[in-house]
Amino acid sequence: MKKLTCFLLGALGTIVTAIALAIIVPQYSDYRAAAITGLWQPEIRPLQAAIEENILNNATVSGSGMAIGKHTNISTESRIALIKVTDSGAIIIKGENRGFMTGQVMVLLPELVSGKVLWTLWRF
Repeated sequence: MKKLTCFLLGALGTIVTAIALAIIVPQYSDYRAAAITGLWQPEIRPLQAAIEENILNNATVSGSGMAIGKHTNISTESRIALIKVTDSGAIIIKGENRGFMTGQVMVLLPELVSGKVLWTLWRF
């Protein structure tokens, strides 16, 4: 009986550990994604400012990303592999395929609301 109790306690401990890991690992992954993409935001701020200026000058999001020059001032620490600006001003950033955050993607979508530009952030 004592061996069975010990076995059941060990099995229960394993189940509790598995449940805890199932909760903690995705949250840690989300934290890492936010930390990595948070490093990118200062790098792309000049692009956002240029797009915001176009949106406010034209009073529309349409065409706000056109004629935006390629952003070349990217530090190697930011781990950005690609930055693309669409004609509608959306900024798409893809991270390098290194380490834990393989190919992290961030998308910023501008919107003109009551004379102000608001940005929606998506992380994948």
